Amino acid sequence: MYSSESEILLFSSSKRRKSDTSLIIESHHTMNAINIVTKDVNQCNLCGSEGVEFRKNIHDPDHQIKEGWNYKICKNKDCSSIWLSPRPIDSELFKAYGNYHTHTKERRSLIQKISLSFTKRLLSIISTPHEIILGVKSQATQMKLMGLQNDKPGSLLELGVGGGRFLFRMKKRGWDVTGVDIDPKVAERILEKYQINVYTGDVTNIEIEKQFDVITLNQTVEHLIDPLAVLKKCYQLLNPGGRIVITTPNVESLGAKMFGEYWRGWEPPRHLYLYSTKSLENLIKDADFEVNKIETYTCESQIGYYSSYLNEAYQKSNQLNTLKLIYVMIWSYWMEFRETLLNRKTNISGQGIYLVGFKNQLKK
Repeated sequence: MYSSESEILLFSSSKRRKSDTSLIIESHHTMNAINIVTKDVNQCNLCGSEGVEFRKNIHDPDHQIKEGWNYKICKNKDCSSIWLSPRPIDSELFKAYGNYHTHTKERRSLIQKISLSFTKRLLSIISTPHEIILGVKSQATQMKLMGLQNDKPGSLLELGVGGGRFLFRMKKRGWDVTGVDIDPKVAERILEKYQINVYTGDVTNIEIEKQFDVITLNQTVEHLIDPLAVLKKCYQLLNPGGRIVITTPNVESLGAKMFGEYWRGWEPPRHLYLYSTKSLENLIKDADFEVNKIETYTCESQIGYYSSYLNEAYQKSNQLNTLKLIYVMIWSYWMEFRETLLNRKTNISGQGIYLVGFKNQLKK
């Protein structure tokens, strides 16, 4: 659910759909006295239908951007896509990442840090048996390797490489790995640290001659300016029979329903699109992929509950002392357990969506 700045601005596409008649409004949102020029997005990126108001006045959970943001939902019930509107215009989006949570740390007293660290370690030990029994531990391994843990190594491309740890992890397992990232500094750092090549720039405009067996987008698709254009590019870059693997926050998760506008997964204005299993599957199919697997997962959802609770407390100006923070952490582990049990029945209640699509071998 939480990506780095370089997983991001990501692959904005200069290719716009002919049906995209979004009206540009030069309104402003204030971020630490920095104005962000925004535009209304009135039509669905997938089906072209009109959007209607879905959520209002949602605030940045990192508390860097002061004003609230709104989301729309597609009126076409067979689509149900959700998007940020108004949203930053393409050239302004970088401003939303200046103080992103991956670049800052929470300020806590030494006592709080020690107390919370001890509590987390203790809860992790206590929760291990049921996590093993319910499959949460194996699920965590699956997410760490994007479901490729049992696959024969091949060629792999990651969009939005972050710190490069996933690519390095797969390289050590024998995969021929490549990345694409918008930030040239990230590319330089990963090349120097891991000896892995990373293309820089907009993936829809980069000339990549190589074809791949697998393309991964780990907590990336929600940041994309034009997700359909990016996924169509991914389709072109895959070998016949190749796969695309995606993880993204689940807008229909138990946590999203429980916290409403305080849910951590909204993350405006960085998350431009939010998905349910249905809308993500529609997006993938619209890019010509066939869906092999789609499910929701619950591993580490306690982080989402904990941060959502803190976000709500902050927005309501509620002060949380050390004892209250410990309580919230215990409660968040309990909610992960509840979510896991519910998800075993519904398969749509987990904090995140895991999808595997493939390119039909008969298609070029």
